[in-house]
Amino acid sequence: MEKSNDAIINTDVLETVSEWSKSGMKTAIATVIDTWGSSPRPAGSQLGVNERCEMIGSVSGGCVETAVVRECLSLLKNKKTFCFVINLNQKLSYV
Repeated sequence: MEKSNDAIINTDVLETVSEWSKSGMKTAIATVIDTWGSSPRPAGSQLGVNERCEMIGSVSGGCVETAVVRECLSLLKNKKTFCFVINLNQKLSYV
C-alpha cells in the first residue's frame, strides 16, 4: 500500500484485480470512501473480488466484510456500479 497526496493506493489490490480481468474473469473493487467514529480500515482501503470468490485486500472485517463481498458478487452478475453505506448500528443501506 502506498500513500500519495493523503490518499491510500492499494497497488497489490489493483494489480491483482487487473491480472484477474486480463485473464477474462469478472471482477469488482470495493473502496472505503469515508469513515466516522471507530473504523477498522481507513478511507482508501480496498477489497478486490473475482467471480470465483477469490479476494485480496480488506475494507473492514467480520460481518461487514462478508456483506461487502456478497454485494460485489451480486454486482458481477448484474453488471452495475453503486455506492452503499454500512452503518454498524443499522442494516446495510444503499445510496
